[in-house]
Amino acid sequence: IRQAVTLAKQAVVKCASSTNPPRQQVMIAGSVGPYGACLHDGSEYRGEYVEDVTAQQLRDWHRPRISALVAAGVDLLAVETIPAVQEAVAVLTLLREEFSDVKAWVSFTCKDKVNTSHGEPFHEAVLQCCQTNRSQLVAVGVNCVAPAQV
Repeated sequence: IRQAVTLAKQAVVKCASSTNPPRQQVMIAGSVGPYGACLHDGSEYRGEYVEDVTAQQLRDWHRPRISALVAAGVDLLAVETIPAVQEAVAVLTLLREEFSDVKAWVSFTCKDKVNTSHGEPFHEAVLQCCQTNRSQLVAVGVNCVAPAQV
């Protein structure tokens, strides 16, 4: 992770010095994916695992990944491909409690035009993210979603 961030920083410097006029600040985002990906059962696309793990377990799983990205020097975190609001809230809580200087965006996967992959209304997911940690949250969106659903 550290080497990837170092290479990204070198690319940013090279890009900035080779453009005329100089580009605005380019930020490096570290990707934080869903817990379900480690289960190797496709549940990262559905999110039902949040019914079987606690918020503390989710925070404990995300902590070493976030810590490595922060230590490597990313500018912000891309908490992405999150299927369930419970996981987003767990990560945003972890950031508030242990990584208070780090900004992040959260992007959800959705199963239709109005619901996250786990079935929560998207507008409620956005509201819960804002209520959990508005000061570190820079954006909420969707990814890995069919264009027709956006």
